[in-house]
Amino acid sequence: MAKTRQSRGSPQEQGAITPILAVCLAMGLGLLALTVDLGQLFVAKNELQNIADAAALAGARKLIQPQDSSNGNLVAVVHCSEAIAAAQAMAADNKSLGATLTVSDADVTVGQWNLSTGSFTKTGCSANPVEVNAIQVTVKRDGETNAGVASFFASILGTPTMNSQATAVAYLGVAGTAAAGTVGLPFAVSTTAVSGTFPGVASRPAGPHSYARANSIMDWFMPQPAQATASQSFTWKDLGGASLNVKKGSWIMPKSSESSDGTKLKSYILGPKSGGVQYPEVKVGQQLYPVSEYNYPTWLYADFQNLKTRFNAEKKPGSDGKYKWRTLVGVYYTNKPSVKAPPPPNSWLGLAQSLIGPRPAFACTSYPSPVIYLEGFITVDVTNVTVASSNCQNYDYKDSRSCANNCYMDLEIPVDQNFIIPNTNSNPVVGQTTQQMNSSAPNGANFAAVPYLVK
Repeated sequence: MAKTRQSRGSPQEQGAITPILAVCLAMGLGLLALTVDLGQLFVAKNELQNIADAAALAGARKLIQPQDSSNGNLVAVVHCSEAIAAAQAMAADNKSLGATLTVSDADVTVGQWNLSTGSFTKTGCSANPVEVNAIQVTVKRDGETNAGVASFFASILGTPTMNSQATAVAYLGVAGTAAAGTVGLPFAVSTTAVSGTFPGVASRPAGPHSYARANSIMDWFMPQPAQATASQSFTWKDLGGASLNVKKGSWIMPKSSESSDGTKLKSYILGPKSGGVQYPEVKVGQQLYPVSEYNYPTWLYADFQNLKTRFNAEKKPGSDGKYKWRTLVGVYYTNKPSVKAPPPPNSWLGLAQSLIGPRPAFACTSYPSPVIYLEGFITVDVTNVTVASSNCQNYDYKDSRSCANNCYMDLEIPVDQNFIIPNTNSNPVVGQTTQQMNSSAPNGANFAAVPYLVK
């Protein structure tokens, strides 16, 4: 029988599989190390980011607080130290891969978030909330502040730990949303400046009617913006008009279907405490619908009676001894505001002049045009509501029997203070500060109560 000879290769080739297996094993271990350890690092990175996010939100929530919300004092006060401590405490309450972390003072920074550029600038603490609206937190596992992320297979290759960190920025800035019931009156002023003199507004203390004056309206309203004091006083009257003058204050309805509903307007004026309803949630950029009742003196008279009832139910003694009703109203503009760059009006004087009513004319219940949008919010103090002793008459404003001379509301605008809007939903759309209305004006704004992450 024939025999078959098997070829086993040359003697020199025998045993070559050993180094090949060794190389493959090393590569396999390297890939295993890469897979396991990078997965471990990825998990740690996610945990660090979650911790940084939570810490930044906790810090921002404490950064700007109402002075005394229990007594309705919602003046915004900056608390940098408390914000930093809150961020550090939140970070310490969370763990990364089972390890408790520490955030150093150097890794918590207060500053400004620029919505236009999407950037954060370290400013240090300031007493003015407009200048400190964000907090940045960095959480590290770098082998110094906290232990690095332990490796498994990579330690065999001489890398026992890996470093990782995460950064978050939370913003608590100018409010873009006012929750239902936060806006106290169905009323808004314009950001648009005007020139000349107009009837319907007189500064306090009272002087001659403004229509009798021929000189600049600046003499009546306020000193130069750079010298503005804590508050400015004005009187508002619903003088109507045949068409909307976008440079004037007005009753404002949130829905088109309500723009000719006098009953709903009166219900908004009364508010829940006096048998009415709360104003619904409104947002910056939302279209609003101005209303005038000058052509309906019976309605106007009833509205001011209801406004007087509301004022008496809401007013509280202020620090100056005067009774005031501090509430939030809207500021409107003719263009829809941009999220990143709200258009400023022509001057700071425009805010004061926006309380002026146009000259009397036969008016429809609502203005069909032009379109207006909510630009932001302003805090006002209603100091008095005057109502005629009997039903006023639809006469020219110079007539003593006219509604214009017998029904009006006195307001004070605290132009150099900032306020917190309670129960405000988080919203990336922001309103305007008074300084955005004019660079020489004092800083003043209404801040959201809920921060949100911007980075």
